[in-house]
Amino acid sequence: MYCMECGTQLPDTAKFCGKCGAKLPLREAQSTAASPEPKQKQYSAPIKIKNFYFKKREKNDASSEQINNWLKMAKGKIVITNIELGTHYYMPAAFPVPVQTALESLTIQYQVVPTKKTYFWGYFSRDKRSLSSKNLRQLVQEDFDDWRRRYPEPKYHIEGTWVGKHEVTHGSDTCTLFFLCSTESQ
Repeated sequence: MYCMECGTQLPDTAKFCGKCGAKLPLREAQSTAASPEPKQKQYSAPIKIKNFYFKKREKNDASSEQINNWLKMAKGKIVITNIELGTHYYMPAAFPVPVQTALESLTIQYQVVPTKKTYFWGYFSRDKRSLSSKNLRQLVQEDFDDWRRRYPEPKYHIEGTWVGKHEVTHGSDTCTLFFLCSTESQ
């Protein structure tokens, strides 16, 4: 489970985020007898790590392109088991061009196994200049939900989402929702 406010990974039993203190939504108990959870396939291959480090002046377009180029090379050869990311506040030299919460680092843990999966990394970003009464987290979630309607399950499976948020004193707050999705070839 991830915090909807700051994106921190939390135990499934958490009621509040240990990092930002946000209250987490209540989850209904599910009867495993009526609808068992599908088990994630376990592989005996060792876990490998791919690290990406991005320049402070690099926007998400450039970092996403690097990640997706690596994911294309790994097509059908890996299963991703975990992702950790670090973000920073990106302010371009030509301010007030849109600022954003950008990737600083990304660590992908994976196993090398034959698979039918192809992965894709994406993001949606908003800054405080978005004219709306909604908060930035709601806006990026709506952008993501629109994308999900255009690319629905089961063809496009969301493997995970992460939210990066930066609030700064001069009013250029930003929020970015990063996501990893996969497709399976027949």
